[in-house]
Amino acid sequence: MRHAPTVATTPRARPRASAAVVRCDSDLQDLALLTQAFGLAAAEAGCLWPLVDGARLVRCPPGPLALASPRRPEPSWWLVSAGRVQLGTDGSAGEIGPGQWLDVGGAQSAPGTWLRAAVCLGEVALMALPLGTLYQGCADHPALARACGQVQATALRALASPAMAARELLT
Repeated sequence: MRHAPTVATTPRARPRASAAVVRCDSDLQDLALLTQAFGLAAAEAGCLWPLVDGARLVRCPPGPLALASPRRPEPSWWLVSAGRVQLGTDGSAGEIGPGQWLDVGGAQSAPGTWLRAAVCLGEVALMALPLGTLYQGCADHPALARACGQVQATALRALASPAMAARELLT
């Protein structure tokens, strides 16, 4: 993964993954985190190496999420890599931690805003998975395409549940 010490830095170049590339511990940890987040079996985890190589680590200070958009620094899906994030400004939507998705749709939808408010409960590291890398991975690996669809369906259900519950109370 490309590490960015602040939200405004550019990524550093990385060699492309191949059988000749020696992986470091942080790459293996990133692979394990992505395998968990996508709900893939260990046998399917190899399709995630391009995502590990293309990912960017963004560190966020405590307080309201400091990133203006899920499209910055580039349109991405966002996964909590370390730390805890409170969902909603009042915490009513719960908390998420490592291996859980912060946003998988904001960068793909107009106007490119976060789908829900978030507050970092201490230092947080977010893994940004650029959409271009995700799209290419899905084109190359049907297992990843299925996993992405499942992640988005789960996120949609989670976002719709409070709204649906409130609507049912009104009727």
